[in-house]
This record gives sequence, structure tokens and C-alpha cells, in this order.
Amino acid sequence: MRYLLLLVALFVAACSAPAADAARETQATTAYEHLAAERFDALRGQMTPSSAETADDATLRRMADFAPEGEPESSRVATWNWQTVGDTQAYQTLQEFEYPDRIVLWQTTMVRRGDEPWRIDGVYINSASPEAAELARFTLSGRPPQSYAILAAAVVAPILCLITVVVAALRRRWGWMVASFFGVGQFTLNWTTGEVFFELLRFALFGAGFMKTGSSLDPWMIFFAVPVPAILFWLLGRWRPKPAKPGRKSAVEDSPPV
Repeated sequence: MRYLLLLVALFVAACSAPAADAARETQATTAYEHLAAERFDALRGQMTPSSAETADDATLRRMADFAPEGEPESSRVATWNWQTVGDTQAYQTLQEFEYPDRIVLWQTTMVRRGDEPWRIDGVYINSASPEAAELARFTLSGRPPQSYAILAAAVVAPILCLITVVVAALRRRWGWMVASFFGVGQFTLNWTTGEVFFELLRFALFGAGFMKTGSSLDPWMIFFAVPVPAILFWLLGRWRPKPAKPGRKSAVEDSPPV
């Protein structure tokens, strides 16, 4: 039961993650607007001194070529990250601006020390066509055989782990119950390209999972780890009830019936 409570606590903690900083998002958006409109002095005015020195007009103009003319049709924050080391804070945001014929990714790193104002310490820009985002979508058609095999394994592995955990708990085999939560040796599939990677010393909770970063241009990654403990649980017959412990022999023999 305590292991179940621990998993519930971790799930609640993940769901209660702090919200993004709206002020930093606004600062990053303003920096993008300065770059797109080629207001380079205004952009450098938001930067740290070291970053402003390297952000000459030629460099910023090459970056501005990635930003289409006009206003974006929509924008959103794809990912964000906030770190604190001592009295220094760093906030990084990745924004996505959608135009009729382009999707622009704009990454901004902002820092501050103590109570000083937030300054931009680095920017990155890239763009792609809407077709690239379409390729990154999750679809079941037109995939190689190994992709379907790994997808099937990623579905079966957590089901096997979950059934094994329940049966092991009913049989009061606590060590097997805990071990069956995990799979060993992870296969990772890039669903867009079909590339498969294998890591021997890797563990996955419930034996499988999937992930995709906030950007619409990034592919889905599907992974599963072989549920070795769950498989051994069934192969070794640990699913059977434990044998009853022999009772103590009575010191007084039963009298024969009359």
C-alpha cells in the first residue's frame, strides 16, 4: 500500500507544477517582435552586456531572415524551464509563431541576479514549412513494420506489468510486486523517421511510455522496456499461492473414537 501511496503522491506533485511566468513570455515575445521588425538596438537593449556585444547587426539580420513579414496568425509557448542556482535565476522559453506558409520557433534565455531586472542572455530562431509539422503528427498509416511492432510492445508491456503487480500483491509477493513495476533495456522509436535506439541500462515505469516536446515540429518518441521481472514472475510460477506453512504437531494425540 505504501508504494501505491508514493506513486499517487508523485502523480499529484506532477499535476501541481507551477505555471509559466507570463512576464517572461511577454519579454520573449517583445524580443521576437524587435528582431522581426529589425529593431536591433531595441533588442540589444534587453540583453546582457556580453550577449549584446556579440549581437551585431549582421548576425541579427541573418536571424531576422527566418521571420516572415507580417503578423503571425497564432502564437503559443511550446516549452519553458526555470532554474535557480544561488542568487542567479535562468528562464528559458520556446515559442511557436504560426504564419500562413511558415512555422517559426523562437527560443529565448533570460537571466537575472538577485533583484536585478531580467535580461536576455541568448536567442535562437528556426523555421519550417507547415508540411514539416504535418509529418511530425502521429498517424498509423505508412509506417515500417518495426514501428508497428514497437507500438504493439508499448501497449502490451504496461498491461502485463499492471496485471503482474496486482497478482503479486494478491499473492503477497511484495518483492515481485515492486520489481514488476519496471521494464529493463529500453527500445526508443522515432515515430516520424522510424529510427530505433536501444539502451541496455535503462528502466521504464510500467515498461513503456511516449513523449513529445511542446513544439509541433518535434516527433513523437515511443519507448518500451522489456518487462523482465513480470515475465519471470509468470515463468517461475510465482503467481501460484504460497504453500501453507506446516502447523505444529500437537503434544497430546487424539484419543481413538469409542
